[in-house]
Amino acid sequence: MQIGKTATLTNYLLPVYRKKLDHPAFIVLPGGGYNYVSQREGEPVAKALNAAGYQAFVLEYTTWEKNPNLTFQEVVDEVRKTLQYIVDNAEVLRVDKERIYIIGFSAGGHLAAVCGSLFYKYIKKVVLAYPYLTSRYVEDYEKVADTWDEEGKESLKHIYSIDAEDYISKNTPPTFIWATAEDKITSPQGMLDYIRRLLLTNIPVEFHLYGQGPHGLSLANEATKEVEGQVVPRVATWLPTLLSWIKQ
Repeated sequence: MQIGKTATLTNYLLPVYRKKLDHPAFIVLPGGGYNYVSQREGEPVAKALNAAGYQAFVLEYTTWEKNPNLTFQEVVDEVRKTLQYIVDNAEVLRVDKERIYIIGFSAGGHLAAVCGSLFYKYIKKVVLAYPYLTSRYVEDYEKVADTWDEEGKESLKHIYSIDAEDYISKNTPPTFIWATAEDKITSPQGMLDYIRRLLLTNIPVEFHLYGQGPHGLSLANEATKEVEGQVVPRVATWLPTLLSWIKQ
């Protein structure tokens, strides 16, 4: 379904076996540097969540490909509208409104972190997979900038100048973060800064830093393999670890 002018929401819903059973749900925000939306971090993740008993909603939010002049507020509004759609239609979608979560990968993690803090009344927990959280580390900022097209550089530069930790408040939901030490795109240092701010604000947080693996692993298994090096069994444990955490 269409969200706003250029975003698309795809529902991955569980079959109805029991009429009165509502399920927890995840909004899934794939990465792609706000240039595009990664397919490897959308449907495969949604299906894995379905298999664990969760409704899943993949938001292909607006990126530079669709609107070179996009603003961060535009993308945030798309997440807000997605949340409103799920809450307003929870009975039909078989969603438990008290168990709505958000998961974001890379740039999607940046968006998920901000929206988790903004829309805490709806989002109960936040999951960030190798997220880009801050422009503080210039080396990482420039590496991401290298992927930008010259014509779109200004709008993307503005979005990436937004530090997710500036949105942390006492209302920020409990947060689960995972990453790899070998990631050359998103710096674990930025994540540690974010975690430090969460701790100072007394927000529950769990962080898993795996020793090996490149950026963009998604599920880190055969289902999301695009090139060699993207199947890392140790890293693939992030999903069952997350599912254990989210139930506590």
